[in-house]
Amino acid sequence: MYSFDFIDPPDIKQWEKYQREGYVSDYIYIKNTKDKGMGVFAKKDIPINTIIEYCYCLVFDKQKDGFSLDLKNKIYKYAYNNHSKGKIILPLGCGMIYNCGNTTREVNARYFHSVNTKLFIVESFKKILKDEEILLYWSDDYYNTWIKTNNKV
Repeated sequence: MYSFDFIDPPDIKQWEKYQREGYVSDYIYIKNTKDKGMGVFAKKDIPINTIIEYCYCLVFDKQKDGFSLDLKNKIYKYAYNNHSKGKIILPLGCGMIYNCGNTTREVNARYFHSVNTKLFIVESFKKILKDEEILLYWSDDYYNTWIKTNNKV
C-alpha cells in the first residue's frame, strides 16, 4: 500500500550521481516528537511526489546472518522485513527515524527499497508543510505490533 519493491526505481540515475558527488537532503531535519521519540520533519514545504531522502541500507540475509525476528530484539523495530526475499533491510541516514502514522490518514510519504542497490528512498505522496512530521506506513505487521498495541488505536 505505502511501500514498494523497486520495479521502476524513482530517479535512480540521480542516486548514481549522488554516489559520485555526495548527497545530503535539503528537505528534512530531526527532533523529538510529543509522543514517539525522535521524528523526521519537513525543513520546508515539500511538493507531492518529491524524493525526500535517499538512504543507503545494510542488507542482512535472515538465514545466513542469523538475524533475529524476535520482537524483543529492539533492532527489529527499526528494520524493514522483506518477507518475499528473505532479507532484512536496515536503512541508514534518517531512514530508521521516520515514524509510522497512528492512522493511514496521517501518512504523507511512502518508501521504495532495493536489496540490489542497497537503497531506500522516501518520497512524498501528499504536500507536506514546513515543520510537519513526515510519517510513513511501515506495514500492517509493524502497525499492529508497535502502534496499535502501544497507542490503543
